[in-house]
Amino acid sequence: MILAEYSIRSKQEYIFRTNRLLEIVGASEIIAKIWDVFFEVAENQGIKIERAKNNEFKFEEICKKFKDGSLGAVELFCGGGNVSLLFASKTVFGKMNKAFSYIVLDKYPGIVPMVAFCESEGKNGSFEKDFRKLRKNSDNKKNVMSPQWDIFTVPFAMTDGNSFLPCCKKVKIASGKLVPMSKESYVKYREGRKIADEEEEVKKLDVMVTRRGVESLLAVVHVDGNNMGLKIAKVFRGAKTYNIAIPRMREFVATTSDCFENSWMEALNIRKEELQLKFKEEIQRDILKGSSFSYRRIVGSADDVTFICNARFALDYTDAYLKMVNNYHSNHESKWKYSCCAGICIFQSHYPFSLAYKMAEQACNDGAKKKVHPNGDASGAIEEGWVDFHFLHGGMVGDLGVIRDSQGTRECMARPWLISWSTKDIRAQEKAEKEKFSLSKMQKLKECLEKRRADGSFVSRTAIKTISSAFERSEAAAREELLTLYGHTPGLENDIKELFLDEKGLLRAFYDFAEVYDLWFSGVKK
Repeated sequence: MILAEYSIRSKQEYIFRTNRLLEIVGASEIIAKIWDVFFEVAENQGIKIERAKNNEFKFEEICKKFKDGSLGAVELFCGGGNVSLLFASKTVFGKMNKAFSYIVLDKYPGIVPMVAFCESEGKNGSFEKDFRKLRKNSDNKKNVMSPQWDIFTVPFAMTDGNSFLPCCKKVKIASGKLVPMSKESYVKYREGRKIADEEEEVKKLDVMVTRRGVESLLAVVHVDGNNMGLKIAKVFRGAKTYNIAIPRMREFVATTSDCFENSWMEALNIRKEELQLKFKEEIQRDILKGSSFSYRRIVGSADDVTFICNARFALDYTDAYLKMVNNYHSNHESKWKYSCCAGICIFQSHYPFSLAYKMAEQACNDGAKKKVHPNGDASGAIEEGWVDFHFLHGGMVGDLGVIRDSQGTRECMARPWLISWSTKDIRAQEKAEKEKFSLSKMQKLKECLEKRRADGSFVSRTAIKTISSAFERSEAAAREELLTLYGHTPGLENDIKELFLDEKGLLRAFYDFAEVYDLWFSGVKK
């Protein structure tokens, strides 16, 4: 028997190799359905595969079916963008790989499938040794396998500017223009068109902006689950046989899918309704459009989700998502505690979307997720939801850390912000409020700054930005501006001193606050 794990390499590279929204949406849809294609290929080849319909798994019965030839393979579990199967023999395994590879090359060029496998010992249904060999082979395969194909064309061939593949046809897009496309780009575009015909807002991003020509800011939000590798290791701990390991993993995959894929839209829809009610007057006065509250999922694979929305509501939707995941354990009486972190990139709607995505991904992985690994590794990992963000000013892209260092702003920032806690204990939350930067702390800071609005002594937007600009010069300059603010606003110092452990922490909060104050804290003005 052959134990095999199939995956798709460089999924993000495949999806974001273009800046055309329809192609991005189409590529994401292809990735989402690729394993359905896999099982369709098996059926067409006459390979009987038993799908994982429930958590039950009996190794002895599977072996009997393998021996009498009534079954070619069994799906063990499918989740996180991978699918694992047990094949009856090398012959069946080889036949499946040839057929699937041909379909991918023919119908979905650009996708790079990978399979890691090992021979199953099959003694008494022992899983532990098989899985250890499979993981080792998978790691070796990833280390030696090219993440993508390098395809070269003759000098006189017309190439697609996105995929650098030879163009095979001209496609009439919505504007009526004929655009030359490679087969890869055309397949993505075709899938995107199918979705766009059902969802009007997919056709263009401008429908999500507040008002084109006035404020055309969008945000891409990248969300990634925390400590998933640790959870999977826990699933397999002590699971020596297939009969124990497979039901456990199927249960885990189903629960994880329900948390990250099935519940997220409900959480965002509830927040969307709350926002529409909050800004009801602005909608009636035509300051905001109904479509401004829309959001669109671009990538959705288990705990890895990316969506775009109006920049004004990016923090609201991120807050809803992270809290939904963190509360899944208590709301569904799950034995698994989940959490995730997010990165937000704010950009102009005409800006190349793929570049904005890369900044959001870095904000999540290199900024927010570091907070859930305080020791720098898996030891001491915690279940909390953090968010980091980046505002694309002037189109400077690249390594987010290098950008912040070159601009001298890294030490000025309070971000990432804590969104959701791993505990509902009030004292623990109060301690977290005191020791960490959080969204609720920023909201309390806003309340302190606007407390005296009635008598006209509230802190102005200009004063906030003055402190922020001074902080970029030096901490001393910022402290001087802060003292000036205290002098002009009696009682302010006492109101906010309880929020922060030290004055530098307050200055960092002011710096973050200034960058997104107009978007996330000041409301919408005509």
